[in-house]
Amino acid sequence: MSAARYLFTGILLAVLPVIGAAASGGELLGGSLGRWLDETAGPELAETLARHPKFKGETVRFVPMLNGRTESAGNRLVQAVEQRLTGHLIRAEGVRIAWARDPQPCAAPEDVPYLVGIEIHKRGSDSYHLNIAMVDVDEGVWVNGVSLAWKGRLLAAERAALATRVNGGPPGSMENPLALGDSRVIGELMLEGLGCAIPAGLDGSLYVAMPADSALSGVAQALTRQLSVRPLAAVTIDRAQASWEMALTARPLGNGADELVATLSDLRRDDSFQQIASVVISRPRSSRPEAATPLGMPAALLSGLSHEMARSRGVCQSSAGPGGCVEVSFDLLRPAYLLVVSSRDERLESQVCGRSLRIAQPGPRRYRLRVPSAPGAPGRPDAGIYVLAVEKRSVAHRIARQINAGPGACPGGVRESAGAWLQAFSRLLTEYRNDVDWRAAHFHGGPGGITRI
Repeated sequence: MSAARYLFTGILLAVLPVIGAAASGGELLGGSLGRWLDETAGPELAETLARHPKFKGETVRFVPMLNGRTESAGNRLVQAVEQRLTGHLIRAEGVRIAWARDPQPCAAPEDVPYLVGIEIHKRGSDSYHLNIAMVDVDEGVWVNGVSLAWKGRLLAAERAALATRVNGGPPGSMENPLALGDSRVIGELMLEGLGCAIPAGLDGSLYVAMPADSALSGVAQALTRQLSVRPLAAVTIDRAQASWEMALTARPLGNGADELVATLSDLRRDDSFQQIASVVISRPRSSRPEAATPLGMPAALLSGLSHEMARSRGVCQSSAGPGGCVEVSFDLLRPAYLLVVSSRDERLESQVCGRSLRIAQPGPRRYRLRVPSAPGAPGRPDAGIYVLAVEKRSVAHRIARQINAGPGACPGGVRESAGAWLQAFSRLLTEYRNDVDWRAAHFHGGPGGITRI
């Protein structure tokens, strides 16, 4: 998940000074709270992130919380707690921390799948509570079993730090979501992401689709106006005359925030959708659609997709041709029918050809994908993988039939054209948007190696 202007730099911080605040001769975290962080919370959190299979090797980021929701700005005491905990985490092997810094133009974002939320609030006349919990960003839910709590009295310096606000993250970030009504700023951030994805501009006219979620139409209109005066693309209001189409969808992140995602598709080549920009937004509960899931993405069936370079064996053997190989992994979170299809050179390869569909049990899954080496533009995919999870048998069978009808999906099968197949497949996902959870990843193989786009 990334925001166009909120790019994470995953770094291991060698030295992080704890924020000191001199007030009434006191020092931050010099009392009961500091001892608890050093003796209990820090070691336990480091052990969990370093050894638990769900978190091992993943990147985490600290965020301030208020009433169980991420805050746009924290306070000096939360900041001090974050830095004290970070001091423990950097000593644990395999723990990766994303640190929010001023974004570098067009820098590659780092995927941050988990947030460590810190909340401090007053209880009673002189008692304070601190809670530390984790949020799964992809699923937008709290992670069960990972929660630490302290209660007690704060030092005078700590109470003063709690009352001192500090700036949050950059606009459009998880820490500082933009209000949906601020469509002009949202459009500018989306436009910045588009400029990074296609710095040379588009080689044809662009159509900006009006979102099915009417609350997003203001953003789409603002983006259309801004594009009309920028050299990135020639905007048209007639889809039939367009070479490219941009669409906006909102994906719930939990904690009152949505990720607004812009995707781009080449209407001439029937390419798959490519995410080009995203911004984190907040909006009133009344403006949320009843099914706030873009193109059929119900929560809690699939985790996000991660990948790593795969060793040269099997489908990844060097004799298979030039290029490299990635291993894509994810978790199936509940029993469901699992459909996996990969694409390469505009042809599909289905994992369900000639097989009867059976319920798959929850657990981790890994698939290898060969990515051919291609001299094409870095933004154009050379290979991709699509993972779909369905709980209803009838829906799973219908989607499997459509997958198997794709170009090259099954030997000797029906061969639809790429364009006709993609249109039918998109209609099917829209029809069953409340029954299908799906994820996709696209890769480009170039001289510098394999990159995810």
